Amino acid sequence: MLFESERLYYRRFEEADASFFYELNLDEEVMKYTGDVAFESV
Repeated sequence: MLFESERLYYRRFEEADASFFYELNLDEEVMKYTGDVAFESV
């Protein structure tokens, strides 16, 4: 854990998070605000 607040728990990314981030990256609405380049794969 990096730190936590009253409502959130902050931790480092883990390999298990990759598919979640890949799915977010496929969403055009998300990409509109992040400015990231689309992932080619997980």
